[in-house]
Amino acid sequence: TSSFDQYEGVAGNGWNGAWDVSKNSASAGSTAGDTGVVNTSPLYAGGGNYLKAGFSTPADLSNTPQWAYSKEIDSSALDLTEQVAYSFYFRTDSSIDDAGYQIFSRADTGPAVGTSGSDTWEIFSDSDTWRVRDGNSQIDTNVAVNAGEIYLFSILSDPTTQTWSVTITDSGLSDYTSGSLGYRNTGTGSEGTFLQFAIQDKDAATADDVYFSVDNISVNSIPEPGAAGLVFGMVSLAVILARRR
Repeated sequence: TSSFDQYEGVAGNGWNGAWDVSKNSASAGSTAGDTGVVNTSPLYAGGGNYLKAGFSTPADLSNTPQWAYSKEIDSSALDLTEQVAYSFYFRTDSSIDDAGYQIFSRADTGPAVGTSGSDTWEIFSDSDTWRVRDGNSQIDTNVAVNAGEIYLFSILSDPTTQTWSVTITDSGLSDYTSGSLGYRNTGTGSEGTFLQFAIQDKDAATADDVYFSVDNISVNSIPEPGAAGLVFGMVSLAVILARRR
């Protein structure tokens, strides 16, 4: 992860290329603003450079401007038909009144601006908490979405059963671990190729700066089902270390 954390995106190391940036038609007039690699406020102890992403909007826009930042997984380097484990640190740099956050995996030929029926798993902010997708249903994790909060997300996705699970830990040590959740896209035989982080401006009538930060992204394929216990053991260790920090 050292190269990934230090640069906006490099090919190799399991990725097909740099970050892809998409935006919807309602974003006309918005700009990338302060988006880029910075190290002013690391997300974890010992951390350095991280990606700050989002956009700035002028006043009097309509609908909901939204941008998405995507990384394409190299399917020749990772077997996406096996279990796939993710972990990353994510910080909500804007208030929940101004910004909506979406994190998801897309099983399609290209990235998207926001969530859709092509996704395998989805995590998103709603009202003032994080929610997760279980098939076509939503589950409230009751983990609060606070501006400036740092979250550790750990996800295990299994395309062989079209299920996934997630653990969310915030800096206040509030934990949530889901049970087995269903894919939204039940027509796919593999995990999504695109790992995506999307942000929307929920108050388009007002000029806003909406951002998030992400660091220490890890994506690994798990070739044997029996290794799932090892993955959750690693997740538990990550939670313990996060608490110690």
